[in-house]
Amino acid sequence: MIYRLPLQANVYKGIFIWSLMVASLCTWAQDYTLATIKNSDTTYLEVADSFEVNLRIRSNITALRKTGHFAASIDSISFREDTVWANIHIGNKYKTLHVIEHNISNEYLPKNRQVSMNIGTFERLQKQLILDYQNNGYPFAQLLLKNNYTTGDTLHTSLRFDPYIKFEYDTLVYNGNSTISKKYLAKYLAIEPGMLYDERAILSIDKKLRNLPLVKTTGATRVVFFQGTVRVILRIEDVITDRLDGIVGLAPNSNNSAENQLLITGEINIELNNLFKSGKQLELHWRNYLQNSQKLDVRFAYPYLFNTKLGVSSEFNLNKFDTLFVNLMGKISLRYQQQGNNYFQIYYQNVSSNLLNADTSRIRTTKSIPTNNPYSIDNYGIAVFQQDFDYLPNPRQGYKILADVAIGQKQIVRNADIRRVKFINAENSQFISVYDTAQLKSTRLDIKLSASYFIPIKERGTFLQKLSFNGLFASQLFFNELYNFGGYSSLRGFDENELFASKALTYTAEYRYLIGENSNVGLFINTAFLENKIESNSLLFDVPYGFGASANIQVGKGILNLAYALGSQQGNALKLSAAKFHFGVINYF
Repeated sequence: MIYRLPLQANVYKGIFIWSLMVASLCTWAQDYTLATIKNSDTTYLEVADSFEVNLRIRSNITALRKTGHFAASIDSISFREDTVWANIHIGNKYKTLHVIEHNISNEYLPKNRQVSMNIGTFERLQKQLILDYQNNGYPFAQLLLKNNYTTGDTLHTSLRFDPYIKFEYDTLVYNGNSTISKKYLAKYLAIEPGMLYDERAILSIDKKLRNLPLVKTTGATRVVFFQGTVRVILRIEDVITDRLDGIVGLAPNSNNSAENQLLITGEINIELNNLFKSGKQLELHWRNYLQNSQKLDVRFAYPYLFNTKLGVSSEFNLNKFDTLFVNLMGKISLRYQQQGNNYFQIYYQNVSSNLLNADTSRIRTTKSIPTNNPYSIDNYGIAVFQQDFDYLPNPRQGYKILADVAIGQKQIVRNADIRRVKFINAENSQFISVYDTAQLKSTRLDIKLSASYFIPIKERGTFLQKLSFNGLFASQLFFNELYNFGGYSSLRGFDENELFASKALTYTAEYRYLIGENSNVGLFINTAFLENKIESNSLLFDVPYGFGASANIQVGKGILNLAYALGSQQGNALKLSAAKFHFGVINYF
């Protein structure tokens, strides 16, 4: 026997008109209630705007069709006071759907052929079809079942796909005191005016805003549809991100101070993170570390050059180490900005080193180029950066990954003092320098990899794991080109930049308890596995480790940083008298 089902004649066109009316009403800054009626049951849900109304109704229909209610549909949508009423027709449950005819592209179903499918196949067809259109300008695309009749547990139907109106983004609207450039923010959020609606971009807006340090969200983003345009209303306020601060480090009985006395280190940081309200950055970092040693880092970044996803950045670094050498680095990068602040980057880098003092006495003994020697390197590199946190300033969950590979040619530079030291060549009895028999050019590979991962624990805790690898690969390395690290930013429990390595694998494990939106306290342990080709031919030269407690406390507009740590290297015993204490204030203005 054949059973006929009642048709839902033209209700869907009416539903679309109703949704536009709901959209116009939902522009007010209050919340609304969605009342969903299925048979005699009514459920209530707070919604922010027409986008969420549409999303919730669609998910209801999809969920019903997943369970075999193929004919599930919307009977009507109405709006009374602050409540949107949606009547959903559930229909009977079936095992098989037999498609008599359809108007769907042959990418999804074969043309001019009847098709039978089970629940799983129909679910995948519906999901893929709707998603493809929702991400390409059609947020109200619907798959309709018409001219239905049944035989046993099979529903016979004609599938009618209706994409409805194509929507494009309109200009962003700010609800708050934010003055950040709309052009910059639209590019960052991938919702530029004139672009086709993409539901993936809409669903990721609030998360992207939480990962942007320039603004603070004061409420959920609202989305309004009207006459083919999508207006996105952001509830944001400006955040003070320009930074001027300093940190002081105290290291009693330090091996890196005169006569193992108290070593005082420090740094000054200046960051202008939102120049011209368009996300351009200018940074200057200076630090005094060890004895007679200092570093200077300057960086400028210009995102979205000529309103494209391309950006440029430049860097300059100076590193003066004691009275031995000065290293200089210049870098210019071309960056392709991906989602949020993620990027792919190519760059050119020049590294050079100059000696302040040459150890000529050792040259006479070894008759070889010393471990400190001038050099120049031209590097070409690529870098990839990916980051996704729930809240960038004080995350509980998320990750950060950086991969940076550079290859170049190293040129050994002839130092005048070293060159004056002459030896007799046994082959021709002529005077030569150590440079005359050395290979002055060689290939050099520099690899940097790092990953951080935050795992939430209960409501306020998080467990941070950080793993990084730095490696230099070359036929000959000098002491003045090794990585040097240690201290608050890299390996706590040690003096700033006191450790040197040709390859370094570091690991940090830290438990943090969040005591405020931008404040936390924690316990940590960090260690490193070091290779140092200058000091030893062994694969493993040293395994330094440190542990201690840290705190980052919001004080007014700034953050107070505190860290107390003990460290050990070369198998030495831990000494409380050699503990490192770091404190400083990050002051935003």
